[in-house]
Amino acid sequence: MPAGGSLSVKTLRPEAQVIAVEAGHVASFSAALEAGKPVRITTSPTLADGLAIAQVGGNAFAIARQHTDKTVIVTEEEIALSILRIVELEKGVVEGA
Repeated sequence: MPAGGSLSVKTLRPEAQVIAVEAGHVASFSAALEAGKPVRITTSPTLADGLAIAQVGGNAFAIARQHTDKTVIVTEEEIALSILRIVELEKGVVEGA
């Protein structure tokens, strides 16, 4: 997701800041950034199960790394609180990813 999203945003608005957000239990993009290439990580169960991949793809990494300005890692508690707030305040039903 960060690859397509960041490429689209930066193509249309190069001055925009793109911030990738990852669940701490499945932070494969952050691990790849640190290593300079995609690496396999150990994952744990997460509320963001739709994003739970052990290794970011090579093409996606190359694109996202070039167009992402910052990466933020969030905890399971922060994900749970965000879901709860959307349900309470917006009456929306969302999933962790």
